Amino acid sequence: MNVFKRIYDYRELLKNNVKKDIRGRYKKSVLGVLWTFLNPLLQLAVYAFIFPKILKTTQQYYVIFVCVGLIPWTFFTTAISQSTWAILRKCQYCKKSIFPERDSANFCSYKCDS
Repeated sequence: MNVFKRIYDYRELLKNNVKKDIRGRYKKSVLGVLWTFLNPLLQLAVYAFIFPKILKTTQQYYVIFVCVGLIPWTFFTTAISQSTWAILRKCQYCKKSIFPERDSANFCSYKCDS
């Protein structure tokens, strides 16, 4: 529970960093933040229309079954990979801002010191 309290204490820093990362990631893209929603929907369309034809599945409500698994999995994998790389790419902010140092010391020292 102590971890959640620290996250809550630094919620403004987290919110600002997330906003900055989202703005920077989709700055030069044509569809902008819409890509965040379009990618899983296109992936779901492939799973819903092409795989049942190839695999000849008899699973009842296959599309709902795939959607319930695909959306949380995509969110989880993206969150883990992007959060790690966001800290490593912007390690200078760990040194300059008021950041819980003991929580981020391993990430910041890995990239900034090497």
